Amino acid sequence: DYRKMSGEDFEEIVKRKQKSTEELIGIYNNTKDNSAKFTLAVKYQKDAKNSSYKDDYVSVNKIINDVTGDVILKPVLNELVLVNEIRAFKIQQIDYKDRFTVFTTVHNQLTQDDIMNRDILEFMRIYETKTTMFDKFKLLCEYGLSKEALGIVLCQIPDTDEIKSHYLSLGPQKLKALSYNITRIRKELGIVMFSPELLIQEVYSEFKEGEKYTLSNLKNKLSSIYSSINYSSTPKANDIEKWFEAKEVLFNKIVDGKRKRIKGYELIKSKEQELREELKLIG
Repeated sequence: DYRKMSGEDFEEIVKRKQKSTEELIGIYNNTKDNSAKFTLAVKYQKDAKNSSYKDDYVSVNKIINDVTGDVILKPVLNELVLVNEIRAFKIQQIDYKDRFTVFTTVHNQLTQDDIMNRDILEFMRIYETKTTMFDKFKLLCEYGLSKEALGIVLCQIPDTDEIKSHYLSLGPQKLKALSYNITRIRKELGIVMFSPELLIQEVYSEFKEGEKYTLSNLKNKLSSIYSSINYSSTPKANDIEKWFEAKEVLFNKIVDGKRKRIKGYELIKSKEQELREELKLIG
């Protein structure tokens, strides 16, 4: 309750909490032992949850090491809590007895920081309602937050979130140029993750209607595709029938100086449209 608190007293509280935050994060950063770092971070995490930032502004982000899979807890300054407190203090200084003019009074007393905080809260409210990576990328890139507000928003998104890491790596213009398509974004970053959509894309970029392949050639090409997109299935020549209507054919081929008849497939008709329709239904 800030209604009876002076501006000087509030400023002292904020300074004390900022100092505590710097000290706690400093202790974590200066600790060399990783086990001790983890213990400290867990404690900071519990304190933030139990005290609701009463004594400091320390929050803890969860980071996952891409190589080892280990979870790292990293204490950071929660700027959103800080600006919320400042806004709450300013609003509660207003005389609430005049309830008919209070909202006009609040609006007139809003500083640039208050307006920025309002925009951040509205952005985060909308952001949390988005359920697809496309929608989140689009919102982050096109909402129009100021540079300062965007910095605070990014602090609230965990470092492990692909949305944040890809935004910081590529920037809004590049993400927009990639149509916010996660497959294209990962490919741009050199990140290869299997997905049915990526498999379809790679197969139809390699194979075309009307072409003929020996069984060994088919198997080798499919093996190369599977490996490139981390698809764990063992390639077989007849896998091609998942993507094309095909018929078995015989090739004349010289092997060890002798002509031999080699089995293969001719790709009659693509199934791409049907497969993409199935993906849409699943998605």
